[in-house]
Amino acid sequence: MRKDILIIGGYGDVGKYVVEELNLLTSTNLVIGGRSEKKALQFINDNRYSISFLPLDIYEITSYQGKLDNIGLVIMCLSPRDISFAEYCMKKKIHYIDISPSNQILGDLFRLNSEYQRRNTICILGVGITPGLSTLLAKEICKQIEIPTQTDISLMLGLGEEHGSDGIKWLLNNLEHDFYWNQNNKNSRIVPFMNRRITFFPSAIKKRSTFSFNLADQQIITKTLLHNNVSTYLCYNSKTFTWLVHFFKKFRFFRLLKYPMIHSMIFSVTQFLLNITKLFLSDTYAIQVDVSGISNNIMMHRSGSIIGRNNPRLTGKIIAYTAFQVTNGLNRNGVYYLSELFNLADFEKQYGKLFSITYN
Repeated sequence: MRKDILIIGGYGDVGKYVVEELNLLTSTNLVIGGRSEKKALQFINDNRYSISFLPLDIYEITSYQGKLDNIGLVIMCLSPRDISFAEYCMKKKIHYIDISPSNQILGDLFRLNSEYQRRNTICILGVGITPGLSTLLAKEICKQIEIPTQTDISLMLGLGEEHGSDGIKWLLNNLEHDFYWNQNNKNSRIVPFMNRRITFFPSAIKKRSTFSFNLADQQIITKTLLHNNVSTYLCYNSKTFTWLVHFFKKFRFFRLLKYPMIHSMIFSVTQFLLNITKLFLSDTYAIQVDVSGISNNIMMHRSGSIIGRNNPRLTGKIIAYTAFQVTNGLNRNGVYYLSELFNLADFEKQYGKLFSITYN
């Protein structure tokens, strides 16, 4: 394959860790792409990297058309609003790794499976922590139950971590829109941050109120493990902040997000608050997976958890390791989710010092 790896957003909160880890894993030429030459060059100079910068805008085809001839793999560290750039890469037979948590983007890319296969090219989706480690953990737990009947995934995010603009946009977009999901063979309308569930995280965190949220894990587990009744929940490591979001949702505050001016204002206020909270709160995150089902005609319950710190750092390392495997002969063509190609043990062996796993 062509040698160079292009990291879109390689100087951002996650991208910088992708670059850092790839520099350790491979001697392949690295290129970081994005709109801000100033930020990119400052990042390169500050870290004394021997990498280059490619100015481009993923929404303007003229900015990258004809400039990717030496690129063999693209790593998308942004959350794009459409898949036009990914489609261009596919037509150029460039391998693609996407970290987007958006169900819409994941679904649109997955529909290109036959096109990727025809071009002998791979696209890997759901690479990171959630989705990513979360779906790998669910995969391991479900092996212990013959017929899973209910899978619940709860994510606790740390307010002390870096919160980029893409992450805030993702949060607000999901708070604004209800979603439909199949539960017990019934397509139900679910209001985000309204349905409460008591989640028992490991003893270091203990019991938390988590709330319904449209995490991509629902879609991925349903497709890859062929399970019905998958539900996902979200909370923050600040109970106060979690309940504040719930009450704002309960009193329909987030309906105002449909007005562009108010959306911009809420985005700015949220960004400001998160920049303040990271000074005082921990960056600890946690994933809890609870699976119920039937084995030997007996109802069973199995669970597992992952706890770590610095979500963006581990996300970047997982992406880099995945990219390294692609460039070193991962012999697959088509569109895959991370959990279809790897096992949790692969990343535990490589980065087990950065997170802990507990099974119950």
